Amino acid sequence: MRLVGCFASNYHEGLLCQGCLNLDRPVSCCLLVGAKHPPQHVLILVDKLQLCFIVVMNQLFLSTENQMKTPSVHNTYTLQGALGSSVLHANLPAKEYHSDITVQSCSLLKPMLLSPAHYKSQFLERHTSSVAKDLGTLIHCLVLEPGKFSQEFVVYHGEKDGRVAEFKTFCHQNPNRMVIDDVAFGAARRMSNKILETVVRGRPFGDYVAEGIPEATIYYTDPSTNVRCRTRIDLLHPEITFDLKTTAYPERDAWLRHGLSLNYDMQAYMYSLAVSLFYGEPSPRPFIFVVGESTPPHSVSRFTAGETYIENGGRKYKEALSGFAACSSVNHWPDLGREEVIEVDHWQASRPTSAWREAL
Repeated sequence: MRLVGCFASNYHEGLLCQGCLNLDRPVSCCLLVGAKHPPQHVLILVDKLQLCFIVVMNQLFLSTENQMKTPSVHNTYTLQGALGSSVLHANLPAKEYHSDITVQSCSLLKPMLLSPAHYKSQFLERHTSSVAKDLGTLIHCLVLEPGKFSQEFVVYHGEKDGRVAEFKTFCHQNPNRMVIDDVAFGAARRMSNKILETVVRGRPFGDYVAEGIPEATIYYTDPSTNVRCRTRIDLLHPEITFDLKTTAYPERDAWLRHGLSLNYDMQAYMYSLAVSLFYGEPSPRPFIFVVGESTPPHSVSRFTAGETYIENGGRKYKEALSGFAACSSVNHWPDLGREEVIEVDHWQASRPTSAWREAL
């Protein structure tokens, strides 16, 4: 068991508790099991590098003594946050999270940036998969939750071909797991290992994974609209909020254009807001995209969301959420259709050349 970090709404830099050993850097108040400290101290218990639970400001969010036992890495547990009626769910199954369409997420809100009708129509569409999506899911599992690989994936030793009876039988025998072939699995292993070995702010990314909560779900109530929202953070670390992406665009400028088109800036703002509300922090923590190239050589970039990036995402978030709240209040969801007179701007005016006339 070792201490990896602390959180407190009344943080005092350099304050250490008497009796807390093996601390080589300033942290706020801490509490280890069996130690006697004032009740306002903050608890982070780490067992086998798994962040387990937190006690903040003299309140046990795990209410009974039995609940204070270290949770299994495969069991869901819940922590109450500091502000915004926020709640953190650890190890919440992905299917359970994504099925909760009554609470707004970044993915649900993105269509509101087009129109309210686009928002509503997404619930009528059939969700489809793709090679890129499947790779992203596989890499997330190998990097963040390798212990769940056998629950969610199965490796087929041969070529995936839906026309081959043996492959069809194999898929039929594994209905609840994603089937991948051994070639794809080997490539994914190499890519995930490179991501884990990539240095982020002087340390291998794998160290942050070991110290953080993977796929951390935070529910909160938006302070401005009173709309209930949810986020699923790839890696919630005591110091940094991480988001893991697989992409064809690992270079900065291409990634920036691509990310803005997919509203990753809105995601960075929304996730940062959720983390700040949960921990009662006045300023957001650093938000870092860890971006892995989908094809060899699997370049890995680390992009920190800057101030203007977060601000731009905040404008999108407020537009989408306020629009959702307004449309919900009157149950009216207009689309983009309009009846208007259109004119041509000067720069759009046709300027035909007459050079060809000289040939007449």
